Amino acid sequence: MNNEKIWKYINGELPEEEKASVLRWIKEKPERIAEYHRLKRDFSFSGSSDHITDESIARHYDTLLGRIQASGKKINGLFTELLKYAAVVALTFLTAYYIFSHSDQSSKDSSKVLLTQVETMAGQSSKVTLPDGTAVWLNSASSLTYAADFGQHGQREVTLQGEAFFDVTRDTLKPFKVSTSEMVVKVLGTSFNMEAYDGSDVVTTLVEGKVQINSPGGTKLSDLKPGEQITLSLATNKLEIKEVDTRYYASWKDGYIILNNVRLEDIAPKLERFYNVNMVLKNKRVKDIVINGRGLRNMPVDQLMRVLKMTYGLDYKIESSLEEITKITVY
Repeated sequence: MNNEKIWKYINGELPEEEKASVLRWIKEKPERIAEYHRLKRDFSFSGSSDHITDESIARHYDTLLGRIQASGKKINGLFTELLKYAAVVALTFLTAYYIFSHSDQSSKDSSKVLLTQVETMAGQSSKVTLPDGTAVWLNSASSLTYAADFGQHGQREVTLQGEAFFDVTRDTLKPFKVSTSEMVVKVLGTSFNMEAYDGSDVVTTLVEGKVQINSPGGTKLSDLKPGEQITLSLATNKLEIKEVDTRYYASWKDGYIILNNVRLEDIAPKLERFYNVNMVLKNKRVKDIVINGRGLRNMPVDQLMRVLKMTYGLDYKIESSLEEITKITVY
């Protein structure tokens, strides 16, 4: 089998007819199925990565291979090659850069604006350093887009879909703007967390400094002070500002999950993104369970569920398949 096909299968890029042949190959032997599930877990629970280098790929490959060898299982040469591709996929998904062009139709000259887009897949996070030194931590299933000549023409502007924590380099001459479909945050130099997933409320939490909240059209909506959080409700189109403990909203970038009196139903969407799983809460009792605690963000999901079971008395079932993401039923 062509190694490129295996990589594209893991990456979800194969057409259906080719995907079927790779799937048949995996299903031919139980050990292939077992190792495939191991790889899927490694993709989802590998934590965060700052930069992709040959050395980091080699280290990730050695880690995956070492785990399999430690189990005492034998692997064939083809699967060894698959592990190499898996190491590349697991790392490149964390900080995948895509350069593309946008033509300006309003001008006779077809001027092009080069953009850089950084994406993270579900279950992954990544740290990005922008040209001005600003550090951005991207959470699961998020993307950040900015001009290739970022900061060179008096503006520092990025577009966010998903969740990110920003530690902005101060520059009084070049304001920093984060745009979403519903809100624009304008800062000079500050630290804040912003959530802007499709179909969800937009939430900005200020840790340090000062930010100005604007509408997409440029109308000023509010200012934020450290320790304040502003939420734009998509259902009511209203703004709410309140004081919060910022640790609960910024801890994910440091590899922790901190929960404080959060209903399981309310935190479930975030856990789904963290672990790249589908959670089904079967009844009102489990939906209303209030969760408190702190854990490692890269804790395997089966370990997390065991802790929740022992602490809150819930039960669960984990179902994995080759075709779909892992399903966790809680009851």
